[in-house]
Amino acid sequence: MNVTKMFKGRMQNLFLGLASLFVITMVANASEPLAQKLVDLNGKTVVLDSAKSKMLVVFWATWCPDCREKLSDELVKLNKNPDVDLVAISTESDGEKVKKFVEGEKIQLRVLRDPEKELRKQLKVTSVPHWAVYSRLDGAWKVVDSAPAFEKDRVLKALGLAKF
Repeated sequence: MNVTKMFKGRMQNLFLGLASLFVITMVANASEPLAQKLVDLNGKTVVLDSAKSKMLVVFWATWCPDCREKLSDELVKLNKNPDVDLVAISTESDGEKVKKFVEGEKIQLRVLRDPEKELRKQLKVTSVPHWAVYSRLDGAWKVVDSAPAFEKDRVLKALGLAKF
């Protein structure tokens, strides 16, 4: 056998092995369970959980016009769906500012904060709004989809819904 052909064959096997490892790593990271501890508006530590089978987590900030619009319109409508639990997570460190904003704007959603940035790091949240849909699989929460911005159709698809 020609040495060049043997070398090419081994390189192809190495490449396929590395590509497979990359795909397995990406799938494993995409399905990490939801186990972060967050803080409610009163400063109490809570573990994000739900009795429902799907959960939409939306990251937002008080200074973000698109976030404010979603918090008072589309997300309120979606929150009425009996199969979906919606949680709005503020990315801001000033808990008192967030609490005053929520009360002043009469936000009718469950609002939490991620002061240690654990969930933001897991989902690689670098901008707001950013959303993630979780589904309960085998007793644990797994990420179905996650993305920056708020593409209504993509969110609905991830939730398995036709409309709000």
